Amino acid sequence: MVSSPSLEIKGTADASEGFKKWSLEYGQGEDPGVWVLLGEGNNPVKDGIFTTWSLSNVPNGIVTLRLTLSGENADVDNRIRLNLSLPTPTPPLSTPTETPSPTSFPTDTPTPTLEIIIPTDTPVLAAPTETPTTAP
Repeated sequence: MVSSPSLEIKGTADASEGFKKWSLEYGQGEDPGVWVLLGEGNNPVKDGIFTTWSLSNVPNGIVTLRLTLSGENADVDNRIRLNLSLPTPTPPLSTPTETPSPTSFPTDTPTPTLEIIIPTDTPVLAAPTETPTTAP
């Protein structure tokens, strides 16, 4: 479950030969009909950061991330599902009275990371097959 307002997405998108590009997208639900592009590139990524995803405009619930690797012979994608559970701001009931507060010092808050690894073999065109899914 993801409860942080941003998510650092790290991983690898590479092929032994024939690499063209990678793209990272997300969609609402377990089998999205619409995908939103988070990032893309024409250079391989090896154990690197694809993007830091701001979740401020993404509603809570299940989202699916899709990393697609495009090669000379085919496209290969890898998907993972995340359950977002971000705090919802509560509006104040009345106008707050300004109260001085003690001086505080900022602290480093680690950004959660998510790692996606695509196989490094050159993609080979194959007939699509249905992937069974299990209910959570």
